[in-house]
Amino acid sequence: MHHPLDVDALHEQLCAQQFSTLDVHSAAPDRDHYLRRPDFGRRLSDESREALTQRAIESPEVVFVIGDGLSAFAASKQSIPLL
Repeated sequence: MHHPLDVDALHEQLCAQQFSTLDVHSAAPDRDHYLRRPDFGRRLSDESREALTQRAIESPEVVFVIGDGLSAFAASKQSIPLL
């Protein structure tokens, strides 16, 4: 069974480690669409692209993307230790 990524908890953990966060979403409107059209999962939504463009003014040296893809459990458990 798929469990959604707990974005709020992940934000808290990242902020506690002094990371700046920004939520973005793929062009897939939901998990069912993503599973049928994985190519949508590889593209940002128009709104997310715009948010990143606005944020790019800060010119970060590196950007890490944490995505749940097929395993939200793995993303929530492994992203903080990896970073």
